[in-house]
Amino acid sequence: MNKASQTPLGWPVLLFVTANFVSNVGTWLFTLASSWLMTELDGSALMVSLVQSASTIPLFIFALPAGALGDIFDRRRSLLIAQAFLTISTAIFAYVVYCDLATVQLLLFFTFLNGVGAAFSRPVMAAIIPQLVDKVHLRTAVNLGGISFNLSRSVGPVVGGYLITRFNIALPFWVDAATFLAVLIYLFYWRDDRAGIKDGQQPPLTLAIGDSWRFFRYTPALRHSILKAATFFFASGALWALLPLVARNQLSGDADLYGYLVGAAGAGAVLAGFGIGRLTSGIGANNVMLVASGIMSVGLCLLGWSTSVPLSLVFSGLCGAAWQSAYTTLMTSAQYALPRWFGARGMAYYIMSISLCLAVGSALWGWIADLSSLSVGYYSAAGTLVVMALLGRSFHLDQAKDVDLDAASESLFDYVEKKDNQTTIFSLLAVKYSIDHKLREELLQRLTSLRGSRYRSGSLRRELYLSEDAGYVKEHVLIIANQNYSRSRFQTTAHDAKMEAQFQSWLKEHGGKVEKEVLYRS
Repeated sequence: MNKASQTPLGWPVLLFVTANFVSNVGTWLFTLASSWLMTELDGSALMVSLVQSASTIPLFIFALPAGALGDIFDRRRSLLIAQAFLTISTAIFAYVVYCDLATVQLLLFFTFLNGVGAAFSRPVMAAIIPQLVDKVHLRTAVNLGGISFNLSRSVGPVVGGYLITRFNIALPFWVDAATFLAVLIYLFYWRDDRAGIKDGQQPPLTLAIGDSWRFFRYTPALRHSILKAATFFFASGALWALLPLVARNQLSGDADLYGYLVGAAGAGAVLAGFGIGRLTSGIGANNVMLVASGIMSVGLCLLGWSTSVPLSLVFSGLCGAAWQSAYTTLMTSAQYALPRWFGARGMAYYIMSISLCLAVGSALWGWIADLSSLSVGYYSAAGTLVVMALLGRSFHLDQAKDVDLDAASESLFDYVEKKDNQTTIFSLLAVKYSIDHKLREELLQRLTSLRGSRYRSGSLRRELYLSEDAGYVKEHVLIIANQNYSRSRFQTTAHDAKMEAQFQSWLKEHGGKVEKEVLYRS
């Protein structure tokens, strides 16, 4: 599936979205059935909310190594293993529930296992989207994926509630195990076309994770997107954490009503998905987040107040619309900041942030609801969301929307000689800059501004030295130069190469000189 042959929303994207839709329907069956099962095993708000915590904690723990594996190895193989694991673990739990052997401990354990499988799938699945479309169509593709996800949220819970009410609570788990086959079939035909995957020139896992941390730290566009996501999802997670108890206790309903409430949220999300592109173009991504946070706050308050089923369905749909608007806006902003070779690792940080917020937030809102009431739990979450939205205004989205993150044709690190043997690990590149002493302060400032570029391109450590007597500035950059993976490490983006070219042009214009040498190898 070559990128050049794709239309903006061609068959590769549509097949990917369809496979995800079927799989996500099953995921929502599992989510609804496990939450409802907990209300039967232990109906306290804290225990019900811990179901969501158990499913999201593994994402926080395993998403980063899973993302690193997805970037340095064949994504297809990683996903095949993860989907097979999910199929088996879900089928085993379905059998446990069918035999009426389920306990609180087993429910949380298998929910945790489901989260582990999701942790090794979601960062990689999210990173596939930019492989299927050009950057100009990325928001459309992400939004289509979000619509598909929320359409599954409309269908899955309704079907799950019906299956539980009309048949038995084990059936949704059986169906979930079967739906993973949709992704397996898609993966059978899909191929990972990234350069460097098949020739073995990839870094070890530990270095890939270290690279990802430096990339995250020195990429404000990604960091702001993730921090902004935390300000929204920490409090918004109360919607899903307490909704089973709204259906059971506040509205005196059964599993099918819970399914309708979740389905209404999904329907609201689908409707919002069709208008989010125009809204973002009109008011900008940062203002969309303020609107989404305001709507979610109002929706949570109304859900905590309402004892009417029709009104609660409307309010749930309102919250779903806010959730989808925030999801598309935040996900797109994060994707804009990621070159292809950091896609899965970058999305891992995004998923880790959301998962931690949902895990901790869900337990917190459940604990508050146990201490007081469901209404107070929702009111507390709504108030927290307003405060965090205001505090998060300094985190700006879409910073990398117009930045060229394709691989550059050359890099500063190209100077490092590639030896035939594979014993060399570290190389210290020294670059000496000589210029008129009157421009030395400006030279230091310009070199300092390149700090993020050096680390994003693969530097392990970078230091600047000013020699007042000799009249020059030295830059020391520690890099990895092992032949096995040097090519993949020196992935400088066109944006960073342009910054370097502008610096070199300024240096040449003012009579500056550059000397390079490799001080040592080890």
